[in-house]
Amino acid sequence: IESKHDHVAINALMRCKSRQKVQAFMSIAMPPFTAKQLHETLGEVLEAYEKRYGPIEKEAGRL
Repeated sequence: IESKHDHVAINALMRCKSRQKVQAFMSIAMPPFTAKQLHETLGEVLEAYEKRYGPIEKEAGRL
């Protein structure tokens, strides 16, 4: 995590519980990211989220 802004963005992303919310958040908060960076970051965030809060609801789907 590079900066305070990134930290805030990641925290907000971790609170997103549905695919739609995550996609909406990503489009607003992190437009400079490449698709590959986005995918890698999101994978790490979702992994961290599930470790901390348990599995994401099945109906939310996967990215």
